[in-house]
Amino acid sequence: MGKNATKKSCLGLLMIIGLISNANGQQVTDANVKRFCDGETVSYSDASATIPSGYTPRLYYSSTKISAPDDPATAVGATMASLTGTTINNPKTGYYYLKGVPTDASLCETPYQEIAIYIFKPLSIDFVAKNYCNTSTPAAQVATPTATDAYTTYGYQWYRLDGSGNEIKLTSPSASTKDYTPVTADGLVIGQNKLRVKVGYFIPGVGHYCVTSKDHDITINATPNSPGVTVTGAQAATL
Repeated sequence: MGKNATKKSCLGLLMIIGLISNANGQQVTDANVKRFCDGETVSYSDASATIPSGYTPRLYYSSTKISAPDDPATAVGATMASLTGTTINNPKTGYYYLKGVPTDASLCETPYQEIAIYIFKPLSIDFVAKNYCNTSTPAAQVATPTATDAYTTYGYQWYRLDGSGNEIKLTSPSASTKDYTPVTADGLVIGQNKLRVKVGYFIPGVGHYCVTSKDHDITINATPNSPGVTVTGAQAATL
């Protein structure tokens, strides 16, 4: 719809690729939501191919969805988004509405395109490195993710690093969980082992976002030799 109620929309919806921003937390798993990590650049493809010459792109932001007949340009709570070229300045979680506005008032404005966006908040991970004896029950390496995002479904993967720092993905059952319990099959050795855990926001059926990691060394201590002392008992007497 147009900014002015008397104007008619006469152009097709604009096609946007790669717009970065955020939508409401409960919508993060929706197929139409564009998901990005905190601090990423928010930009969209050059719309000049679909906006005619003499038209100016206008982008509006709202933290909530705006439905017809409300106009994003005048709806309560909606604001014009600041742009630098095709990059959105200070992107936020919510909805962006893009349209083309003609310089000539006798021309039609384009319809709006709604772009639902979700920007994940920063995510970090750490774990407490626990050493253990090679003949004891292996100590669980307990990871703790830290984030303030409303979405709290995470995916995990553990690795060991070789002498050159190359990742070797661990495949035992607990290696894809928050808390990893070492097993011989994962190739850990007596002595020092460098472990890495990765975490990301996990969208089932889609994948992981904002993946981050943490490394720590753990030591598997060898069992020492049995004591080899000699005990001299009392000498037997002859009766």
